[in-house]
Amino acid sequence: MNKKKSQDSWTFTLNDCHPSLNAWTRMHFHVRNNLKKEWEQMTFYAAKEAKVPKIDFPIEIFITYYHPKKTVDLDNLVPKFILDGLKNFIVNDNIQWLTKLGWTIKTGDKSSVVEIKRSILE
Repeated sequence: MNKKKSQDSWTFTLNDCHPSLNAWTRMHFHVRNNLKKEWEQMTFYAAKEAKVPKIDFPIEIFITYYHPKKTVDLDNLVPKFILDGLKNFIVNDNIQWLTKLGWTIKTGDKSSVVEIKRSILE
C-alpha cells in the first residue's frame, strides 16, 4: 500500500515589497489599517493560489524581499502584514507554531517571495 507523502513546503510571490516599519508606524491609523487589510488580502490570495493548506504543525517562514534600493535597512522590513495575512492558514504565529522567522533583502524589482516549510523542530 502506497502512502501519499504530505507536502512539507510552499512558496508564493507577492508583487510588492512590504512597507517599511518606519513608513507604517508613522501613518495615520486609518491609512495603516487600510494598507494592512490590502496586504492581508494580497497574502491570503497568493497563499491560496499556491495551495497552502490549513497548517496545524510547527513551521518556519523565510521571506526574500526584492527592492530597487541598495540601501534598505534589514531591520526596517518587518513582515507583520504578511504574517497577519497567513492567519487563515496557520494555527498561530506564536513560538509554538512559528518556530523560525527570517528575511533578507536583495536588489531587484519590488516583490516578496514567501517560503513556508515544516519545522525541523517539530
